[in-house]
Amino acid sequence: MLDHKHTTRNLAAYRTELAVERTILSYLRTSLTLLIVGVSFIELLVIPFLTMMGWVLVAASPILFVFGTIRCKHICAESDM
Repeated sequence: MLDHKHTTRNLAAYRTELAVERTILSYLRTSLTLLIVGVSFIELLVIPFLTMMGWVLVAASPILFVFGTIRCKHICAESDM
């Protein structure tokens, strides 16, 4: 028979793992959205301010993804996953 405390700990660890995966995927989704909007501003609009904003968004996209990945790995390390 399974120990109730042991099963609860396993489920809590699994929930935490799934939450971290969702967080990484949301950082990826946001990063890709910034990239798409930035490229759209650069390619489709001829307004200089929006072109510059597009380049800022394109540059911010990988920075955000790397930041989110490092943050999630740090959370995983703290929770001993």
